[in-house]
Amino acid sequence: MDDRGESADVEFKRIAKAVSSNIQKICENANQMQKMISQLGSSDDSESFKSELHNVQHYTKTLSTDTKDKLKDMKELLTDVPLSEQRAQKLFLERLTNDFTTALSKFQEIQRSEAEREKEQVKMAHNRSYKLQPPPGRTNANEIPLEPSSYQRQVFLDEDGDLQNLQDREAAINRLEEDIRDVNDIFKDIATLVHAQGDVVDSIEASVESAVVQVDEGVVQLNKASQYQARARKKKLCLAVIGVVILLVLILIIYLSTKN
Repeated sequence: MDDRGESADVEFKRIAKAVSSNIQKICENANQMQKMISQLGSSDDSESFKSELHNVQHYTKTLSTDTKDKLKDMKELLTDVPLSEQRAQKLFLERLTNDFTTALSKFQEIQRSEAEREKEQVKMAHNRSYKLQPPPGRTNANEIPLEPSSYQRQVFLDEDGDLQNLQDREAAINRLEEDIRDVNDIFKDIATLVHAQGDVVDSIEASVESAVVQVDEGVVQLNKASQYQARARKKKLCLAVIGVVILLVLILIIYLSTKN
C-alpha cells in the first residue's frame, strides 16, 4: 500500500465515522420533532416551544446538507483507496447512502407534517382575529358603541400583538418551506451520487479484472517458462545419453582392436 492509498483509506474511514454519527443524529432529531409536533396546540405549546421546534428542524436540515457533502467526499476518495480495500469500502459507502436516504425521507415527512400543523394553527388564529368580541355586559357586536372605549382600545392592542405573532409564525413557516425545498435538492444530489457510484463500481471492477488478467498472464508466462525448462532438461538428458552410448561404442571398438 503506497502513501497516497494509505492516506485515502484513513480519510475515507474518518469521514465514514462522521457520516454514521450524522445519520444517527438526524434520526434522533426526527423522533424529537415528531413528539414536539404532536404537542402543537396543547397546553405545552408556546412561542418558545415553537422556536425550539424550528431550531431543531433547521439544524437537522443543515446536518443533512453536511452529510450529503461528506458522502460526496467519500465517493471521490474511493478511487484512491487501495485496490484490496475498494470493494469493501464501496459496499460500506452504499450502505451509508441507503441509511442516509432512509433517515432523510423520515425527516422530510416530519417537515411536511410540521408545516401542515403550523398552517392550520395560523389559519385558526386568523379566523379568531376576524371575530370582534363585544365588551362585557353586551350580548353582540352590533351593540358596541361607535366611540372607542377603554375595552376596545385594549382589544385593538391585543390584536396588534396577535398580528405580530401571526406575522412571525408565517415567516417561520416560509423558512420551513424553504428548508423542505433544500431537502428536495439533497435528494436530487443523492440520486446523482448513487448514479456516480455505479460508475465508480464499474471502474473498480475493471481494475480488479485488469489485475486478474495480469495475474493470469503471469501464470501463463510461468507455465511457458516451466515447459521450456523441462524441454531443455529433456534435450540435455538425451544428448548426455547419446554421448554415453557413443563413448561406450568407441571403448568397445578400441578394446576389440587391441585384443586382435
